[in-house]
Formats: sequence, C-alpha cells, structure tokens
Amino acid sequence: MKANFILSRGILACLCISVVVGPWFFGAWEMWWFWPFVAPIFVALLLFGLKLILGGCAGCEASRPAGPGEGVEGTPVDMTRRHLRLLLSAVPFLLYASFRYLSAPVYIDAERSFLLFLTSWLLVMMVVFGLGASERRWLFGAICINLVLMALYGLINHQLTESRLVLWADGFEKYFRDDRASGCYFCPDHFSGVMEIAACLGLGFVFGGGLRMHERLGGLAMTILGVAGIMMSKSRGGGITFIVILVAVAIWGLTHLPREARWWWRLSACSAVLMLVLLLASTAGPYMNRFGAYFGGKQLRGKSASEVLETAKKHVVSKSRPQMYGAAYRAWRSAPWMGIGPGMHESLWPHFGPTADGDPASGKWPSRLNLEYTSNEVHNDWLELLEEYGVVGFVLFLLPFGLLVREFHGSLKQDPRRQRIRVLMHEADGEPWQDAMVLGVFLAILAMTFHSLGDFNLQIPATTWMMATLTGLGLSAMGQGASREPAT
Repeated sequence: MKANFILSRGILACLCISVVVGPWFFGAWEMWWFWPFVAPIFVALLLFGLKLILGGCAGCEASRPAGPGEGVEGTPVDMTRRHLRLLLSAVPFLLYASFRYLSAPVYIDAERSFLLFLTSWLLVMMVVFGLGASERRWLFGAICINLVLMALYGLINHQLTESRLVLWADGFEKYFRDDRASGCYFCPDHFSGVMEIAACLGLGFVFGGGLRMHERLGGLAMTILGVAGIMMSKSRGGGITFIVILVAVAIWGLTHLPREARWWWRLSACSAVLMLVLLLASTAGPYMNRFGAYFGGKQLRGKSASEVLETAKKHVVSKSRPQMYGAAYRAWRSAPWMGIGPGMHESLWPHFGPTADGDPASGKWPSRLNLEYTSNEVHNDWLELLEEYGVVGFVLFLLPFGLLVREFHGSLKQDPRRQRIRVLMHEADGEPWQDAMVLGVFLAILAMTFHSLGDFNLQIPATTWMMATLTGLGLSAMGQGASREPAT
C-alpha cells in the first residue's frame, strides 16, 4: 500500500533527525538540545502506530499461523517472534522504571533518565518492525557515513583549532590544554566512545562474509579513522576498549573461516595485539604518559615493588572517578533494593560525596569532602544503574540485556543449519551487508558494555540512540526478510 510506503519513509526521516543529526548538536547532551531530538522519536512512534493499524508492520506476520516450513528456528517468522519476545522482556524493567520515575523527588532529572531507556526501546522496536529492508539499508549507510564525517571533523578541527572550539561553542580548557580532540562532543571521552562504534562497524565490514573488496577496504578506512579518533582523544578507556574489541574480533570475527585457518589467524592476531601493546607501552608519548600519570608517573621511579603499589594505590584512590564510585556505593547502600531514584546521583552528590570516615558526634571531618566539583554522572553506567534503580531494577535490566547478547552470539556461531538458512535468505533478498551488520553491531555492544565500566557514554542521548538504532538493525539483519513489509 502507498500509505505504508509513506509512513515507512516518515519513520525513517524522523529517526535520521535524532540519530544522524543529533550528534552534531553536542550529542543532544545539553538540556536545550535534548527535547528537539526526543520529539522526532515520538513523531516516529505516532507514524509507527498508524502503520501498525494498517497492518503494514513486520510484527503482523508473527501473529498469523505459520505456514509450511515456517516457524522453525532461523526462518523469518521464527526470527520475528524471537525479536518480539526479546522486546517484550524489557517491558517489566520499563514499568518499574516508570514507577520509580513518577515517585522521584527531582522530577526533571528523573524524567531524562527514564526517557533514555524508553526512547531506546522504542527505537529498537521501530527499526525492527516499522522499517522495510530498503529503509534499514539506507539508515545503516547513513549512520556509517555520519560516523566517518564525525571522525573527519574531530581530526580536522583538532588540527585547526586544537579543539578549542566544539562546533560553534567554546571547548573546555582542561581538555584542549591537554591536547585532546573532542570532535562534536564537549568531552574527549565521549568522542572516543562514538569512535569506538565507528571502529566496530568498520571491523564488521572487514571481517563480515559475502562482501566485495571495495566494501572491505571501505570498512578498513572506517576502522582506521575510528582508531585515529580514539588516539587523538587520548582516552585511556577508549584505548583499553579497542584492545577488548580486537580480542572479540579474534573470537567471533573469524567464524566464517575453516576451523584450522581460524585458529592460526587467532594466534597471529593475538600475537600482533600483544606486540602492539608492548610497543605502545614502551613509547613515551603524550597518550601513554596519561596512562602512567594516573598511577603516579614519575613518583614511582626508584621505589621498591611494595612502595610502587602503595604509591599507585594512593594516587588512584585520590582521583575523581574512584571518589564518585565510593559515593555511588554509599548512596546505593542507603536504598539497596529500590535505589535512590532515577537521575538522583547529581542531586544527592553533596550528601554522599564526602567519605564515610567522618563522625559528627566527635567533630571529626571526613578525609575527603569532595566539595570542589559536582558529579553529574557516576562515570560508570553499570554502577549508576544499580545506585539509582537498585537491585530490582538492575536485575530487571540484565534480563533483556542478557537475551540480547545471547541472540547476537547465537547468530555468529558456526551452526551449519543456521548458515544454510542465512545463505538462502542472502540470495533471496540480495542483502550484502547482513553479516557485516550483525558482527559490527555485536562488537559495538561489547565495546559500550566494557567502556561503560569506566565512563558514561550511554548517558549521552545521541550516542544511546545511535546504539539502540544499530541494535535494531543488527537484529533485523539476523533474519533478513523477517521484517519486510507485506506485499502490496
């Protein structure tokens, strides 16, 4: 139907505004840029609802009786049903999060926290069930091109202005003073996070099956730009995360090779990574100096092993991140099951920021007051989730997340039966990026999961929406054809 075609293109246009344009407005991080990019997501939801009423969504196929050969594992109808069950598994967490949001003491902070979860879930749903194969290919290509442009802007802007300017605004002095590139984000660590996504998608093209040479070369160029962005940002977490990505590629990116060749490639790759790490560690460059400075740097020279460990421990504990982790832990202990409330970390920082070794009765002051700065986020997305939503919310979130990782992991396994089905669907649909999308998105999920242990990339709305959209694209690519629009 023509109406379904128009609605699909309308959904695509709205998603592009939030996912592709959003990063160019400081990642939609500033409060005055948050709502202009939330609004298109809800407009897309309205169009998706109209399309669902007209019966033009892929989810409609899952509700009909399975035909001959349909419904078995790996077929289109089966994949659609599995994706529907995966999305429904997140509903208990969303209901719990909405309850906590409505009862939070600071409404506006709780609202933003809840909306990040809700809009991400809506994006996955609309990509999987609301877009056709052509719209998904276009959206994936637009995200890849946008990431390349973001990398080029970050590198060129750093060469021209030393990142003193972030788009049209002044950058933060503490970042450009250390010669760190920040791209179109205010923080270099968040620029590194989005460059990690670029590197992961590029590696998906390099190691994905069924691709032509020029597509692999394009993926290699995208990977190089992503790595250059990470290096120019001088993000310690970004550098460690990229090593994790390379290990993941060695484990899951070579599954299309014969078993014997696969293990030789893995051994060679691990040896190359180890040599690269040792080479970088022995280089006294600005990037490696940032790693050393975190543990004490020159203060460690000429000391015994025990003195080095003690000095490094004191140096690390004094840093802002461990102080924020300690405050988040103390806050969680005050409400372990339900949490302190969505978005409440910043509001309650003055209360939990000081260390717990003070004693008002005896007049003893805490060893660290932590009054010289405000902690907007914990710099650990997992710990902040536990702090603000409690054990109940943490467990409810882990359920759909674990199912999501299992779905991607299962799609990358060397199952001959699954491979035959994917080859048949590949030939029927003519979709050349299927394996690249699944592998690249899976690597990006692993990267964000790991980097979230030491930063808050997923508190940046545009980055979160990009990851949610890519997750939906990766799920759709597993069962290409499963979510095509009904024939008209």
